[in-house]
Amino acid sequence: PTSSVIPIFDLAVEHRMYLPSACVVAILVLLIHQLLARQVMLRITLLVLVGLLFCGRTYLRADDYRSTISLWQTVIAAVPHHPRAYAILGQQYEAANQTDQALYAYQRAIEYSNESPNHVNLIAHLGLAKLLLQNQQTSQALMILNDTQPLSDGDQQSVHNLMLLAWRQEAAMHARLRRWDLAAQTYENLIKQSPDDKSFYRVYAWLLATCPDDSIRDGQKALNLLNQTVTENDMANVFVLDIKAASLAAIQDYPAAIITINQALELAKSTGDDRLIRRLESHRQSYTQHKPFLLK
Repeated sequence: PTSSVIPIFDLAVEHRMYLPSACVVAILVLLIHQLLARQVMLRITLLVLVGLLFCGRTYLRADDYRSTISLWQTVIAAVPHHPRAYAILGQQYEAANQTDQALYAYQRAIEYSNESPNHVNLIAHLGLAKLLLQNQQTSQALMILNDTQPLSDGDQQSVHNLMLLAWRQEAAMHARLRRWDLAAQTYENLIKQSPDDKSFYRVYAWLLATCPDDSIRDGQKALNLLNQTVTENDMANVFVLDIKAASLAAIQDYPAAIITINQALELAKSTGDDRLIRRLESHRQSYTQHKPFLLK
């Protein structure tokens, strides 16, 4: 039923369907009453059956509303290729930490949205990319982000932020796999893409200071990057001092490197972190032997 003879194209909430059917239901009730006016038992039986039918259907419908996820699952069951339903279902799965189901829902939303630059398509692309990054599937996330079509400046910033996160993950992955040149190249691309974001400078400085590849290791550049992020309070940061000491050793300023690593050790001893203390002592041993500390 509809509220007019002209089909409506806006949101079809349930009260818009229930209210227009009231007249139809009333007419049916009166008609049945007249037809069965002399058959009391049949009327009672029919009334009970209809009541049970309505109660059962109401129970089933109420069960659809037990959660947002179940509600959108019923939408998809009714309209299997509905991209908006899949996109919203993906968001609900993501909020419930059901990652595999969210990935599937976002993928279906993209598939059924025909790659058109609309809001649903954008939600699905950003949601899918974020989950892929959480799963360390960096290459797939970058492919999704490259296909994303922002609709506003805010959307563009969201895509940009996820791209930066993906590149940082990619650089870290290259470093773990000892692909030093690719790691350094990725960090350089990060600097070009987001020169004001210095959050990864310290990680890159550590790579430059401790890289086993002589063609990549650059202590002076590491110091320059570190100095761009260091404040007065950071000079009481063990990890900043460790990076600075490694950078000084990389340019063969071993006396300064030893002084700096000793400062880091004093701070580490106040924390009681034995593992950190042993790590810093191994770094100091390299510097006292006039050797830079290199990643293994």
